This record gives sequence, C-alpha cells and structure tokens, in this order.
Amino acid sequence: MKAYIEILLLVIALCLPAQAFAQVQPVMRPKAAAVTNKKTSSHKNAVKSCKHCGSTKHKSAKCPTLNQTAATLTPSQPEAAEAQQPQPLETAKEPTKAEPVEASNVAEPAAPQNPQNEVLISQQEQKAKEEKLKLLLTKLERNMVYVAGGTFKMGATSEQKPDDYKDEKPVHKVELSSFSICKFEVTQELWEAVMGFNPSHFQGARLPVEQVSWNDCQEFIQKLRQLTGKNYRLPTEAEWEYAARGGGSSRGYKYSGGNDPNIVSWYGDNSNSTTHEVGTKRANELGLFDMSGNVWEWCQDWYDEYPSGKQVDPQGPSSGSGRVRRGGGWGREASYCRVSCRLNPAPDFRSILLGLRLAL
Repeated sequence: MKAYIEILLLVIALCLPAQAFAQVQPVMRPKAAAVTNKKTSSHKNAVKSCKHCGSTKHKSAKCPTLNQTAATLTPSQPEAAEAQQPQPLETAKEPTKAEPVEASNVAEPAAPQNPQNEVLISQQEQKAKEEKLKLLLTKLERNMVYVAGGTFKMGATSEQKPDDYKDEKPVHKVELSSFSICKFEVTQELWEAVMGFNPSHFQGARLPVEQVSWNDCQEFIQKLRQLTGKNYRLPTEAEWEYAARGGGSSRGYKYSGGNDPNIVSWYGDNSNSTTHEVGTKRANELGLFDMSGNVWEWCQDWYDEYPSGKQVDPQGPSSGSGRVRRGGGWGREASYCRVSCRLNPAPDFRSILLGLRLAL
C-alpha cells in the first residue's frame, strides 16, 4: 500500500500544478500515520481509511483528492490528443503549401524570358524571310529575258496542223513592241515569299505554283510591284505566243523549242501525273523554259475570237467571261502544248494544272 501511495504522489506531482500538489501533499501525511496505526491495531478493530488519501472521514469512492485529481487529469487527455493530432496535419500541410509557392517562385522569373525568346526567334525568322525574299526578287529580275519587238503570224500556222482548233483561226499578223518575259514559270518559293502562303497541290520550292486563279495572280503582281517598284504583269496573249515561238529567232516549231514534246515539255505521256521543277526540259530559241507543258499559264487578255486584220500591240477585248490561258500542262495531251493552242477559263478558276509567268 505504501508503495502504491508513493507512486500516486509521484504521478500527481508530475501532472498537477504546484498549487494543486500543495493541497494534496498535506492530506497524504495522515495516511502514513493511519497505515502505521493500522499495523499496530488488530484487524477486527481497525477503522477503514481512504485508500487514496488515508482519511477515515470518507470512503475511497468519495475521496475529494480523487475527484480533484480526476478533474485535473481528465481535461489534459483530450488536450494531449488534440495537441498530437494537429501537429502531423500541420506538418503535412505546410510542405504542400510551400511546394506550389516555391514552384511558382521558380517559374515567375522564367515567364518573362519566354516572350523575349519568342520575339527574338520571330525577329530572326522575319529577317531570314526578308533576306530570302530579297534574294528571290534579285533572281527574278536577273531571269527576265528581253524580247525585241517584231512582227509575226499569230494563230494556227501550217506546222500546227492537223491538231489545230477553230479558235486558233484566222491566222493574222501582229506587230509587237519590245518587252521582257521570265525564263521560268513562277515558282512556289517566290509565290510564298511574296504572299506568305503556298496554295499548290504538288509541294516543292522549285515546282511551279498552281491552283492560282487569274484574280489571285493580280493580287500577287500588285504586291510584287510594291516590293520592287517594277511594273510586273502577266504577258498579253500576243506577247506569250510570240515569245513561245522564239521571237525574232523562231525556227517555226510546233512546240516551244522543238517538234518533239518529250524533249521540250512535261505533258500527259511523260509527267507521271505531277508537276516538275522548272527549267528541266530544253529551252526554246529565246532561252525560255516550259512554255510548252508543266503548267498552263495565265495571260492578261479577256478571251475573244481573232480578228482578220493586222494588229499592233493587241490587249484583247475590254470585257468578257473568260481569261486566256496558254501552253498546256502535265495532265493533257501533247496537242494542248502547241504554241497556238488557247483556252478560256473564268478569272476565278483554279486548277492543279494552272500557274503563271511574269512579264515586264
């Protein structure tokens, strides 16, 4: 019993405030005396004392010390549990809160750098495009071939038979002033550099641009004029045929540059159903490539029947429903590649067979 009381006092001393312990300590001293007296008296005559404080005035169940101790200890247990439970929760939450903040702090300095890098890359790309455009425009100017003015017979001359069509007649004389025409059809790289997009079905920098209407060509030419200050344009139908025949150096070929379409043109029998890089077939007498075959080429004129008399620098009618196209293309028979063959699609017509050539 004595050992039990000592242990209880030790627990109370550790758990209770100093004031509470001072109240308990005097109460416990009589208990020791009671225990001593209890040993000296007989078991039969001994007065039962409180097992908690040693007092003989009350029973153990009603001991005020026990009630005071219980009242003091009981609140401490939920407090201890409450103190223990939030700690791991707070410990778990704090790193979670800190991580996004820390990640945000790291990302914030990098955010302004990305737009700067994008702007720098954009500026570099723009500069590269401008340099490429400048180079292409220089090449275009260098590739313009001067054609001295002269007189020729336009239409279905004798070498065009028997493949000629009705609208190629009557054969008539045409007098032209000097002009310049490009030795190549307009390539996709030039179109894209000027317009910012490539409409072609067959993709390739040195392939002729196609799927462009007559109206598209006018927009392209307008931008080209603004960039160069030069009066680029589509050739007139008369200029086109004169140049295709070889101008003043003409040898009277059926096709532009020869009488064998396989040597001078890409057409239905040898094209493998696609366009080809410009300048890969034999040039004509003026050094012009692909005037026969590869892609058809728009002319400036409205389409109309030929007059019978001589014409000087004809521009075609002032209005109409179709614009002239010339030269034949990769998807048609050789007869369409003849220098006198002509068709008349609407100005908004687009085709994978149809492109353009520039004149000055």
